Amino acid sequence: MANKYFKQKNGILLAGNVNVLTLVKEYGTPLYVYDLEIIRQQYETLKRSIPSNVKIFYAIKANPNLSVCSFLCSLGAKAEVASAGELYIALKAGFKGKDIVYNGPGKTDEDIQYAIQSSIHTINVESMDELYRLDAIAKNEHRPVRVCIRVNPIHTVTKVKMQTGGGSQKFGIDEEKIETIIKTALSLDWIELLGIHVYVGSQILDHGVLLENIENTLKIAVRAAKQFGLPIRCLNFGGGLGVPYNETEPELNVEHFGNGLTALINKMSQEYGLSETRFVLEPGRFIVSDAGIFLTKVISVKESRGKK
Repeated sequence: MANKYFKQKNGILLAGNVNVLTLVKEYGTPLYVYDLEIIRQQYETLKRSIPSNVKIFYAIKANPNLSVCSFLCSLGAKAEVASAGELYIALKAGFKGKDIVYNGPGKTDEDIQYAIQSSIHTINVESMDELYRLDAIAKNEHRPVRVCIRVNPIHTVTKVKMQTGGGSQKFGIDEEKIETIIKTALSLDWIELLGIHVYVGSQILDHGVLLENIENTLKIAVRAAKQFGLPIRCLNFGGGLGVPYNETEPELNVEHFGNGLTALINKMSQEYGLSETRFVLEPGRFIVSDAGIFLTKVISVKESRGKK
């Protein structure tokens, strides 16, 4: 699928208003080229569309380039990381610890220690074992650690390219088992439990599917608050906002998504007292995927059995 942002003029590809041949002459190939104005446009389009109490935590994994991350930090984005390496990049890019969340089922003790020492916003807990390790390491560091419980929902997830929720998953705690881990978290001395995290999958192009999953997340949080006395100070919806990779795929309607998200949050906040809750969204490719190209050059041409 042709990139709609990188246009040609007189047969020459332009990055912004810059002739890519000029860039190749100066920097050589292979060469990644990013247009920061496209990133700004995508970020600001999303920010304008969603409620002001929903904060954008850019998923570093989508593009960990330091300049890209620094630019998003300058726009006011926050950061989501899934490894110690990504945490290092986020901090190097200028994100404050309080503006970083840490996901992923493969956190080592060293990863957890680094995150605690960096005073990050929250670590999203994926298992009971991880919760106990968090408590022990936080005790050793003499620093309480803020966490959300990542929930693997019972409901069937559809129209998702890469599924990370529903069914049997390495991600999160099965919804039917969250009572035990919530009660345990509330009982541990060095754990500060803030709320719930649910991320069902990536590359979703249907705003209705995104909203359905977010509504389910809100319901899980409300049930947890009622049944287990869990204070919902943070509710993380994960990411999943997709982009089309071919002409047959539709673009995500961000305006409709934002309107639906606003209505859902307003309704649940009024009915269940979530007015003080901080909401988190973790977009990645939606912000950066259209902003870059990879330049190469042909160094030789070979013919094999009639084909070049």
